[in-house]
Amino acid sequence: MDVTFPCPSCQQDLAADSSLAGAEIACPTCNTKFFIPKAAPVAQPPPPPPAPAAPGSHLHAELHFSVPTTEAPTQSLIKKSNPTLGTPVKQGPALIQIKTIRRIECQEVGKDHFDERVTSFLQKIGEANIVSINTITYSYLPMESKVATDDYGVLIVFHG
Repeated sequence: MDVTFPCPSCQQDLAADSSLAGAEIACPTCNTKFFIPKAAPVAQPPPPPPAPAAPGSHLHAELHFSVPTTEAPTQSLIKKSNPTLGTPVKQGPALIQIKTIRRIECQEVGKDHFDERVTSFLQKIGEANIVSINTITYSYLPMESKVATDDYGVLIVFHG
């Protein structure tokens, strides 16, 4: 059986197995240390069975949600990744985009398709839309050899 209890500092609702009652923990929200309280026996009668619904009433059912509130600043639980290259960047009246093509991403077993991928991409966007093409060099650490390896690619700036 789980014990539910609020953090004494930030009032965040927490739950733990009742066998952990009396153990000291740190609140995952505010990091305050406190002891898990013992479960209080709660006798609640079972809810009555729901009344039969009228046809089509499920489309307008009222839902009641309980949202925990705290005085502490909120934290994002989902970390947003950095925008990838190729993401549109608004600059003036025209939309400028950036695309990076790395040679390592164009390799298959025994074949290097870097030139074909770059050529195909440039043909797709059209010569009139190209702002600049820049070569890049970078180092990466392959999983199999774990030795820093140098590679190259292109950074293409174009009107989207």
